[in-house]
Amino acid sequence: MAQIKPFRGVLYNPRLIDDLSKAVTPPYDVISENMQEEYYSLHRNNVIRLILGRIKKGDNRFSNRYTRAKKFFKSWIDKGILLQDKTPSLYIYRQDYYFRGNLKTRLGFVSLMKVEDPHKSRVLPHEYTFAKPKKDRLNLLKATRANLSPIFTLYDDRDSLITEILKVNTNRDPDIDIEQDGVSHKLWRLSDQDVISKISDLVKDKQVFIADGHHRYEVALTFRDMMRKRKRRSQREIGSDYIMVYFSNLDPESQTILSTHRVIRSIKKTKFQKPISELKRYFHVENLKSKDEMFSKMEGAGEDESVFGMYYKKEGFLLLTLKERDVLSKIIAQNRSYQWKWLDVTILHQLIFNHILKVKEKVAKKDNIVYTRETDYAVRLVDEGGYQVCFFLNPPKIEQVRDVASSRDRMPRKTTYFYPKPLSGLVFYKHEA
Repeated sequence: MAQIKPFRGVLYNPRLIDDLSKAVTPPYDVISENMQEEYYSLHRNNVIRLILGRIKKGDNRFSNRYTRAKKFFKSWIDKGILLQDKTPSLYIYRQDYYFRGNLKTRLGFVSLMKVEDPHKSRVLPHEYTFAKPKKDRLNLLKATRANLSPIFTLYDDRDSLITEILKVNTNRDPDIDIEQDGVSHKLWRLSDQDVISKISDLVKDKQVFIADGHHRYEVALTFRDMMRKRKRRSQREIGSDYIMVYFSNLDPESQTILSTHRVIRSIKKTKFQKPISELKRYFHVENLKSKDEMFSKMEGAGEDESVFGMYYKKEGFLLLTLKERDVLSKIIAQNRSYQWKWLDVTILHQLIFNHILKVKEKVAKKDNIVYTRETDYAVRLVDEGGYQVCFFLNPPKIEQVRDVASSRDRMPRKTTYFYPKPLSGLVFYKHEA
């Protein structure tokens, strides 16, 4: 059961922040060092100071990016830069954006959701997590006692009951209306408790899938357990029992997943002819004239076809189409779900990387694979000689994310990139106790 409830959100004061687009950012985990500096320079109250502050020389346990985030957050509230709503609300969140020339709309809402062990609840992850980012987010949560960005989840609203409720309640001017990087972001407060109860009742029986925010969800679970021990409480709920969540309909028409491609640096040119011939054992290999032709053929692949683009300086652009899927059962020996085995990214890593090319994640303690969404950047890495080959994938389908998570399995790393990201800084959840 997904238990949700409204909350008294903390938002930027529009009287003091005249251009909110300069104060908000994407989630922390997609912000590079260069982007971090840009956001620092945009506005002195930019949320970057909270979610991904600078690391300074001389930082220690008493003064660091987390203690500074705590001071900024408290100071901004004390000065009225941030204001806490008086009435518990849900926050309807709409994003309008263009993808491949078509206007798309994603509609959802931000609320609190009770934190539960994902292996025992109807809240399911689809990706693995890593220790380093979890430690980072836990330190931030412990310092600020606040959720500074919502995690992003999906639910199946095939009958559109929740969607219609949200639409009816957006027939007025939004409380927030900004544009950033070509995406329109609108936010409405929803304070009608009867309407909130209807949404809550509709959500509680649904399976909820974590799209983005796996690390923060697991950290919220850890933090909840820490606070329960510290409070030695009975049955009374406390702030850490909940996490701020953005809910959106699991609808292919409104959801967009982008591809993440792979570039490899460890294959010696003198030894590459054998893998090429090995590839031809398992794939139909077609030489192409350009990158555009490659992507056109990839996008036109059949529903049951597994195709990959490949760029190798000597051969140019290639299209790899898997000949027979039966071969995978012999090569992919892990006791994994059927849904996981037929992912393109699984075939790429298990058959091409592990079985044919013998590629490792790290070589001589250095990252051996670059993960990127930028196709020109991937090609440039190969052309400049530091890397030997890049592989291009079609994005996974939203149904595959649902099916893998429903089977209690998880996708390989860097499989999904949901676009656009929910912004950080539109609304905060400050733990009440």
